[in-house]
Amino acid sequence: MATPALLNDAHALLYSVRSFAAAMLAYYLALAIGLERPSWAIITVYIVSQTSVGASLSRSLYRLAGTVAGAGATVLIVPTFVNTPILCSVMLTGWITFCLYLSLLERTPRAYAFVLAGYTASLIGFPAVADPGTVFNIAIIRVQEIAIGIVCAALIHRYILPTRISGVFNSKLAQTLGAARQRIADTLAGK
Repeated sequence: MATPALLNDAHALLYSVRSFAAAMLAYYLALAIGLERPSWAIITVYIVSQTSVGASLSRSLYRLAGTVAGAGATVLIVPTFVNTPILCSVMLTGWITFCLYLSLLERTPRAYAFVLAGYTASLIGFPAVADPGTVFNIAIIRVQEIAIGIVCAALIHRYILPTRISGVFNSKLAQTLGAARQRIADTLAGK
């Protein structure tokens, strides 16, 4: 009979193998396409990978939305203020601050999209202040790399032995109820 600890180890191993497979698929695709920074795709796979399919898809959606919003804002800000690097930096900082403010107002997982919109702007925008001609290319490459990582993670976690939250929830509930029954029995026995 399988013990809960053994099942948890098996689930953890399966999760790890799926995440690794998704990361290697993303890396392969990024290299095959010829993108400059395949590490962004690998990192994205590990960031959006969650133990359940629903949580992974939710995080993926918000990460992609935030990345696209941040890249779009940067492509608008940097060329507009290209002749005044100080003002360009102030505008980027203002965008980041605005995104942080929105993420603090939002008390749901959607806050992740606002955080991503802010720090994507910093990752793309601040290096582009010194060389504004590269901002569009960096933004496009970043969005492509993030999208590749998200698609690979979503496909692998969704279709290769997916873990549904209901199974995890039922397992945790049974474990908690068993511990509560044992505690009640110990209390009634005077232990």
